Amino acid sequence: YLSAVVVNDKIITIGGIHTPDPLPSWKTLRVEIYDSETRRWSNHPVRSGNSRAQYMTTVEIYNPVLGTWSDGAPAPQARHDAEAVVIDSVVYWIGGHGAGHRVGRLESMDAYDVATDSWSSKAPMTKKRHNPAVAVVDKQIYVFGGNDGIEPCHDLVERYDPPSDTWEILGRMPNCLTVG
Repeated sequence: YLSAVVVNDKIITIGGIHTPDPLPSWKTLRVEIYDSETRRWSNHPVRSGNSRAQYMTTVEIYNPVLGTWSDGAPAPQARHDAEAVVIDSVVYWIGGHGAGHRVGRLESMDAYDVATDSWSSKAPMTKKRHNPAVAVVDKQIYVFGGNDGIEPCHDLVERYDPPSDTWEILGRMPNCLTVG
């Protein structure tokens, strides 16, 4: 439930569970920043919101320089337990679990352009994924494992190329894994 990003050599963590009890009511909306040079943590203002697990289209943008929050354009579909990565000021929201007419695990991916405050749909993954692991290497998105709703986890590895909007299956991991 915890997300982390790196901005100007600082690690920003948002959310998470702050107690050994994994009930959704124990989720937090905290923002904490770790400065790798001073090796110190600082707390930042939280946005008032709902810490219970739910499907949302809300986009909230935190500016770590100003310490302020703003609203972004709503996401095109509600989902939770998706993963996100950033390439050149575009946030890619990958897989997860959908609500409404898209109930169940998702293979879809949407991209949020921070500069234009707009969303676009991208090519879907080859397999539905809930709680996959994701990484960016050389501006390519790698997606590992996850849960497809049929098996508890799977071992498939895919790579997404943003300029061509295409996915490629790269193979399998030694073990099936899921995050979360």
